[in-house]
Amino acid sequence: MEFLEFWGQMTANPLLFVAVLLTLGVILVNGWTDAPNAIATCVVTRCMSAKAAILMAAVFNFLGVFVTAPSISSSVSGASSSVTSI
Repeated sequence: MEFLEFWGQMTANPLLFVAVLLTLGVILVNGWTDAPNAIATCVVTRCMSAKAAILMAAVFNFLGVFVTAPSISSSVSGASSSVTSI
C-alpha cells in the first residue's frame, strides 16, 4: 500500500484516522518515557555517569532508526502484500 492510498483511506474513514492518531500518540509517549527510564537506571545504579548515559542513549536512539527502519518497512510491505493476496 502506498502512502497516498493510505492517506485516502484515512481521510475517507474518520475512525481509521482517530486510530492512527491514537497509535502515534502511544508510540510517542512510549519513546518519550522509555529513554529517560533507561538513562536514570544507568545513572542511579552508578554504572555510568550521567553524561555517558545520555550520550549512549542519544547515539543508539539515532542509530536505531537507521538500522531497524529498512527491516520494519520491508516486513510491513511483505505482510501487507501477503494479506491482500489471501
